[in-house]
Amino acid sequence: MLFSLKTRGKPSRATVYDVWPEYSGRGIKYFVTVTYEVGDKHHLKKFTQQIHKKHYASLQRGQPVSVRYLPQSPEIVRLADEDKDNLRLFWYTLLAVIAITLYYPLLIWAIFVFAFYQHKFRAYSEE
Repeated sequence: MLFSLKTRGKPSRATVYDVWPEYSGRGIKYFVTVTYEVGDKHHLKKFTQQIHKKHYASLQRGQPVSVRYLPQSPEIVRLADEDKDNLRLFWYTLLAVIAITLYYPLLIWAIFVFAFYQHKFRAYSEE
């Protein structure tokens, strides 16, 4: 979907309708609701998107923002261009850093375990 928006999405003018935090037992999530124009008839639609805390702090009601929507499915829309929110990019980057950080120690551990058991197996088979 995000790739389709980037390649086939149509840019549109939009306005921040509301921004708010949502509290839960797992922490705080931040959201923005935006109204945007679809097509040349100035038909207004509204959508809500979860955003990063830093982006939340920079948005205000009535602020103009950029969005992209799919012309064949105008309900598929996201903040775009200079207003693009990188919440998913943040989490994917964090996950990649964790995976890389854990990969090498686990790989070294696996090599040592393999070598240890291979040595024990050879000693057992020679008896």
